[in-house]
Amino acid sequence: MGRLSSIAIGIYYAALWSTLVPRAAAVLPSGVFFPLFIDPKDDCSGWPDSIGFGSGLVPFFVAINPADGPGGSPGSQPASKFQTCIPTLNRSTSSVPGTTFTMGYVNTKHGKRASKKVLQDIDTYAEWNAPYRPMGIYFDKTPSDAASAGLIGQYAQHVRDRFGVGSIVSLNPGTLPSPEYFVFSDHIVTVNTFFTSFSTSNLTVSDQTPAAKQVVILHDQPRPVDFGQMETLVDALSGIVRVHGMLITNSTKREEFTTIPANLGELTGDLIGSQTA
Repeated sequence: MGRLSSIAIGIYYAALWSTLVPRAAAVLPSGVFFPLFIDPKDDCSGWPDSIGFGSGLVPFFVAINPADGPGGSPGSQPASKFQTCIPTLNRSTSSVPGTTFTMGYVNTKHGKRASKKVLQDIDTYAEWNAPYRPMGIYFDKTPSDAASAGLIGQYAQHVRDRFGVGSIVSLNPGTLPSPEYFVFSDHIVTVNTFFTSFSTSNLTVSDQTPAAKQVVILHDQPRPVDFGQMETLVDALSGIVRVHGMLITNSTKREEFTTIPANLGELTGDLIGSQTA
């Protein structure tokens, strides 16, 4: 018998666990991390319903990137399609709370971009109207050296000041940064590599670099997908190491954030299974 589509699998798991887990259950500690650099289209069809569908259990950390940043002039609102589509990512109801946490994309160019431009981008996102305002900022191409930590820490503080309580500061150096970065951020992409070359031993976990703040992104997962292998890996990352978030995709490095992973439903289901079994 053929395997169900990834979206169907995700919906199946979400529906199953929603009948087994009390409504007041907490959001699971490990979730899906997805820089969503995809045009939503005017009717939002570019962003499939599988994003964020975790039965109120699996957190989805989604970075929005209208135009290598917020787009438009400083202080402007986003294009109408983003105004319409961003609210659809967080489909909360009385029985299934929303668990999608949106972030605005800001490129630091490894700490070399003009601070004025970085701060303008943060301010622009913060001034978006409430229905589609992100919850914080995803800083891409961040440096990882100790000397640059003060600068990125200033950006992080500006996010806290502009977005307030519950704001999100996410960093993507793509490698393990100096421990100072863990102090002022909520999560950091410390691994971004080929699926076949990754092992949990690649992670450096300590009191200063806790797993609970680390994100793992793996691309070029071989096809056809070995679902048993994937489940074992997700179990290790979320159930044993307990990283903050992950993305496993069969897309190439070049396309990892511009295409929807074919296995997104399975990833969601495996995250639920590994953390509620």
